[in-house]
Amino acid sequence: MKFSSIVKLFFLRVINMKSRAAQHSVIFLLLMNTLVLFPQDGSFKPSRAEAEEAWISGNYETAFQHYNGLLLLYSRDPLYKYYTGSCLVKLERDVPRAVTLLASAINSSVNIKTVPDDVWFYYGRALQMTGSFSMASDAYDRFIRTAGKKASQAVEVQKYADQCDKGQGARGKEHGEWG
Repeated sequence: MKFSSIVKLFFLRVINMKSRAAQHSVIFLLLMNTLVLFPQDGSFKPSRAEAEEAWISGNYETAFQHYNGLLLLYSRDPLYKYYTGSCLVKLERDVPRAVTLLASAINSSVNIKTVPDDVWFYYGRALQMTGSFSMASDAYDRFIRTAGKKASQAVEVQKYADQCDKGQGARGKEHGEWG
């Protein structure tokens, strides 16, 4: 078979049913090969049970991976926003995203599902870390009102509120860590 015949056979503008079927077969085989390779390399299936177990045991990195994966699947779920944002606060990573996620969890939980009361604590911590001290103080006050004094003492809210009053506790911005 001549080279020109091969080119003519696979040239897309040539209307030849046999060559069109051959082209589709080759493309299909190439796509199937690539699809088979991807799941073997790094398939990750987020699990709520594994996320909860990691959260309870204090493994916030694993909890974040699972909750973030679940959030990608269920983007409107305020509980996944809450846990993903809280993990980011615990890890002190991508805190501006944590602020957004926690604020969204607070606002959307009214209509859909309720989130734990400590959403206000994590929201306050995230705001404090970004330097929004007055908003963080308001969030801490709201946490004390909703969760009670015992719960607020357990997480040392007063210490963080005092830091906000002094303009302390911001992280990341001055070091260029958050973009």
